[in-house]
Amino acid sequence: MEPTRVDLVMVTNRASPYLAQALESVRAQTYPHWSLVVVDDGTPDPDAVPRAVAGMPRTTVVRQENRGPSAARNRGIAQGDAPLVALLDDDDVWDADKLAEQVRALAEHVDAVASFTAGRYIDAEGREFGSWDATTVDSRLFVNGEEPQPRIVTLVLRREAHTAIGGFDESYRMAEDNEYILRLALSGPLVAVPRPLVSYRRHSANLSSSGSLEGRRSTVRFVREQRAAHRDDPEVTALLDERARRVARDCAQECVRGLADAARRRDGRRLLTELGWAARSPGPTALALVRAVIGRR
Repeated sequence: MEPTRVDLVMVTNRASPYLAQALESVRAQTYPHWSLVVVDDGTPDPDAVPRAVAGMPRTTVVRQENRGPSAARNRGIAQGDAPLVALLDDDDVWDADKLAEQVRALAEHVDAVASFTAGRYIDAEGREFGSWDATTVDSRLFVNGEEPQPRIVTLVLRREAHTAIGGFDESYRMAEDNEYILRLALSGPLVAVPRPLVSYRRHSANLSSSGSLEGRRSTVRFVREQRAAHRDDPEVTALLDERARRVARDCAQECVRGLADAARRRDGRRLLTELGWAARSPGPTALALVRAVIGRR
């Protein structure tokens, strides 16, 4: 039997100072049956990415005008034909046995559409400052938000699952990873490898989406869209209604933090923007504000 091949897809749109380390973590994989596609999504210097990957085995560079991470990932995945696909950002680092462990997990769980792992947070200098766990649970717990969705940088998924859900939605430029993983979880089970096999880097250039207004809008939007898409399935709509309540609560908390930060910085434009959000969801925001005030006492 031939070994299972894995197509790796990395997207970059900048001269990342961490790209060399990310590439080296691919080269160091103990599982050798991989090919890498690096999608240059409009890096200002068209020669920067080819220079960075020079000497990398089984690696192809595809350049395009900047179209965002969803379009770039779709382009990279379409370049290959391996039965498994793994996604890597240009500033993160894989442990050497990541692919080996996840290929094994998918071989042992043939019903799973994807595998994911635990991981650790690192700062710009590579210092660890936290971690997250990974446990195999009913995918419905990812759908309703009871369990945190897997991080996309940990995923190894079946190509047929990517095709079945229609790939990444290219209309999203923020929260596109969570939108994709929600649809993946709706399509079938995900199996966890509980070991931390990814170092997820947090730095000034990638901190903008999680609590941003655009990130919140995208999150609210994709939950609504999936509820509409499954309106004839009472079980799924109930799960997504629960997810919507959790999202409203989380967004309200982000809004309260945004209001406080805008006031502290005397940022009038942001203050008005956050007040606009609060006006559209007064109940959750008021509750979050009360909790914030009580928490300070």
